[in-house]
Amino acid sequence: MLSGCGSNRSSDIRKTESVTDISKDDKDEKLRFNEVSVSFPSVKPHYVDEVETLPDDLKIESTMGSVRDITIKDDYIYYYVNYDSALSAYCKEACIYRQNIAGGSVEKIIDLYLEEGIFVTNLDYDDESLFWTYLKDENIEIVTGDEKPNLYLDRLLNDNVVHCGLIDQSNKYDESDSWKEKIPAEYLDEQSFLIGENDDVTVWNQFEYANDSTKGWYIDCFNKQSGSVSRISANEYGDVVNPLLAGNHIFFLTYRDIKSFTSESDLYDNIYAVNVYTGDVQRVTDNSHGSENSLEATLFFTLEYENGYLFVISADDTVGVDGMVTRNYNKLHYMKIE
Repeated sequence: MLSGCGSNRSSDIRKTESVTDISKDDKDEKLRFNEVSVSFPSVKPHYVDEVETLPDDLKIESTMGSVRDITIKDDYIYYYVNYDSALSAYCKEACIYRQNIAGGSVEKIIDLYLEEGIFVTNLDYDDESLFWTYLKDENIEIVTGDEKPNLYLDRLLNDNVVHCGLIDQSNKYDESDSWKEKIPAEYLDEQSFLIGENDDVTVWNQFEYANDSTKGWYIDCFNKQSGSVSRISANEYGDVVNPLLAGNHIFFLTYRDIKSFTSESDLYDNIYAVNVYTGDVQRVTDNSHGSENSLEATLFFTLEYENGYLFVISADDTVGVDGMVTRNYNKLHYMKIE
C-alpha cells in the first residue's frame, strides 16, 4: 500500500497467572540493546516570532525538538523531529535527521516548514525511499462508526519532498476477528486486541474491564500447535505501553516499573521481554533514575519493531525552578531480531 505515491499505581496488583506453560527446549539467550549516543542540534523555532499571541512561557529561544518517530534501515537511523509541538499536536516545523547506526553525530537531511500542521503517524523506509504518513488538522474531529481519518503520504526523493496525497485505506486494516477462532472464549472477555502473530503463536491484549487498564489487564499468548495459553499480568509490571511481538519474545515498555522498584516513591521506565516458548522474563534495560520526589528522570519513548530492528530512544528530563521541563535525548537503543 505504501510502495508508491498514489496511570496511577494500583495498590491491588494481581500476580501473574500462568494458565498453561508454553514450553520449548531452547535455553533463552540474554537480550541486550546496542546503544548509540544521540544529540540533536539546538534550533530557534520560527513560531517564536510568527505567533503574536504566543504566551511568554512558550516563547522558547532554542530547543532540541521532540522526536515524533524513528526508523532504522540498513546502516542508518532516521529521526523525525518536531519543533513546534508545544503549540499543537499538529506541527508545521520539523527536521529529518540521519545517523549511522555505528555511531557518530546526527546529520540533517531536510528542513520541513509546512503551511498547515500535520500529525506524523509513521516514519519508515521501503524499497523506494524514506516516507512518512500523517494526519492533517481536518482530522481533529472525532471519527466514529466505520469512518477512518484521512491519512496522507509524503516521500523524500532526490532530496526533495514529494507529496503523494491521500492513501487508499480500504484494505489498510484487517478488522476481522479471524485470529480469535481457535482461542478459548474465556480469554476473550470484554475487550481483546491483537498485538501480533506468527506461525507458532498469537499474542493479544485482554482487558477484563472495558476501558480500565488499571486492573484485569493481561497479555495473552496462544500456542497454535499445543492449543495452550500463557498469560502475563500487565498490572504486575506497572503502566505498560507498546506491547509487541518480535521474534521469540513479547516486549513491552513500562512507564512505572513496579516490578523492580525499591521504594514507593520510585518512578522510572524499563523494558521487559517474555519468551513466548519458555515464559522466561528478562528486564532488558537497567534504568533506576527517577522518583516522584525527583526533578530528574530518564525516560524511554517510541518502542518499535521495524525492518528487523527493535529500538527505543531515551532522554533525560529535568524540571527547572520555573516548572518547565528540559528534555535531552541521549541514547538510541537497538537490537537486531531476525
